[in-house]
Amino acid sequence: MKIMFIIYALSGGGAERAAAKLMNRLAEEHDVTACLLYPRGWRNREEYPLSRKVKVLELLSEEKNCLLSRIIWLSKLSKLKREGAFDVSISFLEEGNFLNAITKHKGSVKEIVSIRNLNSEKNRYNPGHRLLRSLRKLPDRRADCVVCVSQDVAEDQIRHFRIPRRKIRVIRNWVDAAELRILAEQCADDPEFVRFRANTPFIYVNCGRLNIQKGQWHLIRAFRKLHQEHPDTGLLILGNGPMEAEIRKEAEKYGKDESILILGRKPNPFCYMKSAEVFVLSSLYEGFSNALLEAMALGLPVVADDCAGVRECLTPDREYGKGVTDNLLGEYGVVTPLLDGRQDPGPELTPEEECLYRAMKALYEQPELRRHYREKGFARVRDYTAEIIMNQWTKLLKEI
Repeated sequence: MKIMFIIYALSGGGAERAAAKLMNRLAEEHDVTACLLYPRGWRNREEYPLSRKVKVLELLSEEKNCLLSRIIWLSKLSKLKREGAFDVSISFLEEGNFLNAITKHKGSVKEIVSIRNLNSEKNRYNPGHRLLRSLRKLPDRRADCVVCVSQDVAEDQIRHFRIPRRKIRVIRNWVDAAELRILAEQCADDPEFVRFRANTPFIYVNCGRLNIQKGQWHLIRAFRKLHQEHPDTGLLILGNGPMEAEIRKEAEKYGKDESILILGRKPNPFCYMKSAEVFVLSSLYEGFSNALLEAMALGLPVVADDCAGVRECLTPDREYGKGVTDNLLGEYGVVTPLLDGRQDPGPELTPEEECLYRAMKALYEQPELRRHYREKGFARVRDYTAEIIMNQWTKLLKEI
């Protein structure tokens, strides 16, 4: 089968990494071409490597956000589909999905768009781009199939974007636990972290882009109360992004707080995550948190607020749509109420932040609970192996 992937670039976040992994796997049995709207590594030096079996077609390398660029993309993709060079086109992220769906051809090429986030919430928290994002998603209904990364995302697409249920498939990300553990054994040699680790017996870790989606200011506020009671605790945040200045300001609100270390983005975050005692997810919305699953694969007990994907990962028996109003000791981790997203809620913790604080405190004070969730996390990641997920992709490609 000849398969074309359409994606902005192969650097940046979890969706890009998932796309690269999927291409590499499919290239073992199929003819795969990566159509990159911008060349690999345009955003930073790190990139997610592709197998030599994957052909790379860089459609354009001009400056981003250029109208001419988009016209050229449409022209080139339409030509590729008209010429019948591919059987299936699979796209990731908004730009790729828009171009894939809008260039739908009457011929034999089948279009699959992949939705990686809870887009209704993404629009709500990014009102300046709401209209543009909604317009980009309208053509998704033209695609032959819409692959959603979680059941929460699938229901969101049906309810808010009128995608027919018959077109939707839920295929989650996978985690290569063995590979992560090898990477985690590398030395976490950042000097700041070495000093931090030496002076901090108990570390909570969060890994994610510093933007409104990840809600790290809520985590900092909850942690500060915990640290007042347990001064031997520390908070490590791995990532960078547009809200870095605000996040650092929150961390230093009451003076230079050396119990909080914002280390930036690391090519190999797993060796730093492995050094912590507990992973905490504070996202306002997700599609399905890769970082949560990776932390479990590394043996970290996890605390997560009830954003999309958390229900089915940590509490799979919980009914869809049934949120939590208080802390829940789930089967595979501790779930707290969804954080409200207010960026300046005042000096007192919000009720949701208070729940996050209590969950973090429980894992600090109860070693047996940590041990329990460490073992349960190891067991849970076996449901997200590459073999299981690739079987679902293979089945979908045969059907379509």
